[in-house]
Amino acid sequence: MSVYTKKGDKGKTHLFGGIKLSKSDTRIKTLGSIDELNSYIGLIRSYQVIPKPIVNFLLQIQNDLFKISAMLACTKGQLSDRLPNITEDDIEKIEIQIDKYEKLLPEQKYFILPGGTIETSFIHIARSVCRRAETYTVELSERGKIESLIIKYLNRLSDYFFILARYIAHLQELKETRADLHN
Repeated sequence: MSVYTKKGDKGKTHLFGGIKLSKSDTRIKTLGSIDELNSYIGLIRSYQVIPKPIVNFLLQIQNDLFKISAMLACTKGQLSDRLPNITEDDIEKIEIQIDKYEKLLPEQKYFILPGGTIETSFIHIARSVCRRAETYTVELSERGKIESLIIKYLNRLSDYFFILARYIAHLQELKETRADLHN
């Protein structure tokens, strides 16, 4: 079977269950942002400087993002009852990681600029893509029924990426660049 079907050549795509949407629909933008986030996470996992326990946790996050995509690609009743869901436990796992690494960092007393190394820069990009996915998910929730845990998960996940970027910079002994708000 070919990777191309030509069915989307006119700007429409199908979700699970056959629902046809414009590729400019917020649901499709949400799914695209989550896919982009998942790709950045795959890139971050590939860097040697990322400790193995973090690589393993990032792999878990990637699987969670596939669950979220499946949840968003189905409407209630269509296959959704048979798909795995995001749970409070998944969110708690992220919170545990945030707390663990935040304790190892100096107290943040000012805004910091994204950057530092390629690794930390890509973690910051993942954080910002996660925020976009969260924004689209909120927009979807305002139009219809979306599992509220998805928004909570994405919100916590972007916080995780912020702390992760700071932690990896700390491991690399980089000085954080303070945002200059006085210009």
